[in-house]
Amino acid sequence: MYSIITKPLSALASRRVDFIPRVKKPGIPFSGLLRPLAKALCIATLTCAPAVYAAEPSSQILSIPSETSPLAQHSLLLDTANAGSRQVSVGQFGHILYSDDDGSSWTQAKVPVSSTLTAVYFVDEQSGWAVGHEGVVLATTDGGVNWTQQLNGLDINELGLKHAQELLSYPASNNGQLPPGIHPDLSAEDFEMLEMDAADFAAEGASRPLMDVWFKNKNEGMIVGAYGLILRTNDGGNSWAPVFDTIYNIDNYHYYSIVPAPGPQHSDALILVGEAGLLQRSLDNGLTWEALESPYEGTFFGGLYNPASNDLLVYGLRGNLYRSSDLGTHWQTINSKTTATIFDGSVLNDGSILLVGSAGLQISIDSKSFAAKPGFSPQRTPYSAVTVSESGKVLLTGLRGLEVMSEQRSQ
Repeated sequence: MYSIITKPLSALASRRVDFIPRVKKPGIPFSGLLRPLAKALCIATLTCAPAVYAAEPSSQILSIPSETSPLAQHSLLLDTANAGSRQVSVGQFGHILYSDDDGSSWTQAKVPVSSTLTAVYFVDEQSGWAVGHEGVVLATTDGGVNWTQQLNGLDINELGLKHAQELLSYPASNNGQLPPGIHPDLSAEDFEMLEMDAADFAAEGASRPLMDVWFKNKNEGMIVGAYGLILRTNDGGNSWAPVFDTIYNIDNYHYYSIVPAPGPQHSDALILVGEAGLLQRSLDNGLTWEALESPYEGTFFGGLYNPASNDLLVYGLRGNLYRSSDLGTHWQTINSKTTATIFDGSVLNDGSILLVGSAGLQISIDSKSFAAKPGFSPQRTPYSAVTVSESGKVLLTGLRGLEVMSEQRSQ
């Protein structure tokens, strides 16, 4: 396994940078792409000098259980989700922790891998999934206490190559007709490129991280990640199918976040955000996608939907923040009053919006006027995610682990 070469955003702050930098990998065509600067590494290196991270062989990371550590709740944690009244947080070294007292105390779960975990999602108190580096997908049926591995990057590569080869065979064997669901803008030449990319990825190993996971219910779900990774399941993750052909993304831009946006007119709406201003909209829970005109050409890391006002927000590098009241057809710029990167956000119980990001960024957004009040934590260490518990507690995760703050915070 080759090293991941990263460049911190802080080192680039003196000049305009609107893309996560890519590094050309010898022997792989540019469209086949390279190791990503994933959100986890983005956060981890924001306050560090440029560094080279030597990766452990993926076979070891995927087979060695996460070690129990008394410092796990103070290590890099990247996401938190509510499993009923319980909170479950995931992060570096395969750490998964859960709390039954609004974050006052945490217990480390049993995890079968040591991969960095980037996202976690629950559909009810018991059923949840977590994803991360090496393409790992974990599942739990007991509220996050115990986890099993459903999928990894080696499986994904095999599935992707098989699917790409099937795409190549469709036009020849079906009088030029393609099966339903394939994006209409994809051509035979695109299928050839997708097959070449899939072969390159398979040769590379379990190198592509997954960045987000979403489930409609216990059976139907989706995972997304670096270099156009997107797969669906209809059986709770027991089997997965690549669906990269449902989106026109021939450059394999990274997908960072799936944003559920179940509005009054479109109850099955999803927004997919990613690299190079990528914005895709689905009105059928991800079966088909359409590209949205993007207000920004740089990276979006996430978004949120406020059902109370039918507003959609997307955010990313350099404090870029945009609002739409029509599910992404039109966009309005919100002045975030900062150039710090925004990683995550949540609607609080009082109706306001809290966004978090690099350098300890905390932006309070009034949900009516959309006036932004940025602030920074005293330590200035990055936050990766913000979650509101059932009781209204605000939980922050980031470079120094977990932090609990009162929803009624001083400005």
